[in-house]
Amino acid sequence: MKTKNSKPLIEMSYTELERWWANYVEEQKSWGGILENPYPELLTTWYAERLIDGSIPASKENILAAKRHIYDLSRQGTDDFPWIFDEERGHRPIRFIEKKCKPSKGDFDQLVLQPWQHFIIGSLFGWVHRDTGIRRFREALNMVGRKNGKTTLISGVSNYMLGFDGENGARVYVLANAEQQAHELFDEAKAMVEKSPYLSKKFKAQRNKIKYDATFSEIQARASDSKRLDGLNTHLGIFDEIHEFRNYKLLNVIQKSRGARKQPLLIYITTAGYVLDGPLMAYFEQGKECLENLKDNLDERTFYFLAKLDNPKEADRPELWIKANPNIGLMGFVDLVTDWIKQRKNEEERADWLAKQFNFFSDVDELPFVTVETINKK
Repeated sequence: MKTKNSKPLIEMSYTELERWWANYVEEQKSWGGILENPYPELLTTWYAERLIDGSIPASKENILAAKRHIYDLSRQGTDDFPWIFDEERGHRPIRFIEKKCKPSKGDFDQLVLQPWQHFIIGSLFGWVHRDTGIRRFREALNMVGRKNGKTTLISGVSNYMLGFDGENGARVYVLANAEQQAHELFDEAKAMVEKSPYLSKKFKAQRNKIKYDATFSEIQARASDSKRLDGLNTHLGIFDEIHEFRNYKLLNVIQKSRGARKQPLLIYITTAGYVLDGPLMAYFEQGKECLENLKDNLDERTFYFLAKLDNPKEADRPELWIKANPNIGLMGFVDLVTDWIKQRKNEEERADWLAKQFNFFSDVDELPFVTVETINKK
């Protein structure tokens, strides 16, 4: 955030915060940090460059993710690294979401994906094998603070993979720890179809399924407590809030159900959380190891986007909250700041903010917040 501060944001009055925020938003719009309209080109590489040069503040992990992208571009299509970055393929699902999907909530009628979403979606769909065209990435861990456009990503990508990814008999699953949560996600994808004149003609949105009869494909909801988890054949699985998962039951079922697919994709979208010995912590540590050792080709087929603050002290610097909240330009920033100023005084509320908004792993019963380094020492 480039807008200069006359004093710390948490010391500003409401009126001063509003003025600062209005100036910040206008500045960001002037150079593309915030997009008001769909951008005609893919911004994956542009965004990576902005993280590296510091124009957009980012976590240490996401700066490394950006460097990973640039490093991979420098060696693409070689015998040692047979993957190439196809911008047209990376941009295709973004154009689909912006042109064909409609928001199910709010007072706007078009979805505009922001540069950070270009980075994620462009990476997942743009990196392909030089000879076969098969997608490079089979899994992705996307960790962002709450209220950062998660529903748009889940619903838009699910609908794209249902009927526009060239897969016959595609099975798309929206997945959560509990049945109710999974069905809420499904209902959002269903509402997006029903709001879109284009998709509502192609897809059949039923009570428990969204069907595309032309390719015999379906979207369904599944959860750890679902009665039936056998016989799945996953083309796309999107897991919501895996910080709640205490075991690998559903993860293992879905991972093992990909065998018959040419280029299946699993996406884990989550905040940090309170389960310190669950799957998310293991995946997060794998991501850090991968990003910190780029030239070792660890997890070559897993994409990582780990948006978080680097230090708990940054919680009192709202101009850095974009590190954990890449969609901050479209959020109610002033209200968030005033809420934080009040709630940070209570240890339990502070811990919730640190876990869910700023992505520090937290155990309210023991510690206000913990880092991976702290956990490893215990």
